[in-house]
Amino acid sequence: MASKRNQWMGGQVSAVWQTTEDQYAVGTGALLELAKLQGQMADKWGANRLPLLVPAELREKFLAQGLKVHRAEWYGTLDDVLLQCRRMTNAWLALDRAATAAGHGPPDAALWEVTRSDGRTMRLARTDADVRRAPAGDVVWSAEELARIVEMYERDNALFSEIKRQFAGSTVVSITPTRTPEFVADEPEAIRI
Repeated sequence: MASKRNQWMGGQVSAVWQTTEDQYAVGTGALLELAKLQGQMADKWGANRLPLLVPAELREKFLAQGLKVHRAEWYGTLDDVLLQCRRMTNAWLALDRAATAAGHGPPDAALWEVTRSDGRTMRLARTDADVRRAPAGDVVWSAEELARIVEMYERDNALFSEIKRQFAGSTVVSITPTRTPEFVADEPEAIRI
């Protein structure tokens, strides 16, 4: 593989498999499929948990295969990338089977419950993956979703987090939406709220 390591393309060093558009598309597709499988395993078993559930010998083989994928991605041919991605797929599936055979299972969704001001119960999970593990039919919000909602709110009102910073340890008890005054004219008496 050393003789094939890198080629110059457009002034940048690139792996051999990245030198044509067709090869790039096929190689990138294989790497994306592998990343998709890795995400599915993280959703099922928890982030970085699966390799810790199998015997050390199998974990070492798995990690060595990950290094081979990395080398193929950066220095290999298209055949190298495809071969190592197939082998890494097999390695993920082997870990999944070994952990299941050893009696391990996916972690339970850790759910918290909060009573809303209207008396209804709101269920919360730490991650989006925990939401997917929650019992079917339950309405469950993740902390990640709540963070996205706060980010959306902060785009319009940066004061939100600044208040939390200024009053460390305080909690939000209620939020009252503010109304924008209707503009009629430039005179103060013409502003209606």
